[in-house]
Amino acid sequence: MAYFETPDGKRTHIFGEGGARRVAAEVGAPFLGEIPIDVALRESCDVGAPLTATQPDHPVSKRFREIASAARGNVARMSKPAPAIRIK
Repeated sequence: MAYFETPDGKRTHIFGEGGARRVAAEVGAPFLGEIPIDVALRESCDVGAPLTATQPDHPVSKRFREIASAARGNVARMSKPAPAIRIK
């Protein structure tokens, strides 16, 4: 959880700002994104219903999809083909 955003768009970084991005840069890992603290996300977690499934157009659902896409891109970029096994 990166921050809390009020209805007027003001962000409050409750846990500080930029820590995950900074650590990712320090260790050479890709930074995938931030998820805001959100009541709808908390409620969906409480009832075991993923927000991305129950409210796919919610802004937080969009963030999850963006992060998943970035992760998938990183995996694809780092994947190596399986070695060829040859028996003579």
